[in-house]
Amino acid sequence: IYEDIVPAGVLYFPARISPCAAEREDSEELRLENRIALGQMNGLLVDESDIIFRMEKELRGLFIPAKLDKKTQQPKGEFITLSQLEKLAEKMDSIICNMGNSLHEGRIPAMPAFGSYYTEVCAWCDYSDICPEENPACRYVTKMSHKDCIDSLEGGGNGEKSVD
Repeated sequence: IYEDIVPAGVLYFPARISPCAAEREDSEELRLENRIALGQMNGLLVDESDIIFRMEKELRGLFIPAKLDKKTQQPKGEFITLSQLEKLAEKMDSIICNMGNSLHEGRIPAMPAFGSYYTEVCAWCDYSDICPEENPACRYVTKMSHKDCIDSLEGGGNGEKSVD
């Protein structure tokens, strides 16, 4: 039944949506817009205008990371090609397989993510009481631009950053 399905992208829904602040006199419409804005997805969409137009009515960027360009009447955002999406899927498969093999072999190192949005990770770790590492080696996470991500995925770039 799903043999000929082609993905239209990868979207990330916020796992933790905080309550929106609202004033007592705010209209119900304004409250709804605020709640929708808090739940806006992030991610990558395939650069296919006809598909993007079907993903969100009026293409205002409320639910997907794309908006309608008023001048060109085309979607604007940071898109990827279908071949780039396939490379991303291969990369994710590789990472997941490596992780599974490590778990199967009993290799579960204390290697917290650090950098970008990850700070003081050991202070918040649920396993800090039993961790054998006082200062574990960290896996550094750097914030990358869309272009840098795509370059790294395609094997380009200067090698300083990688999509791992």
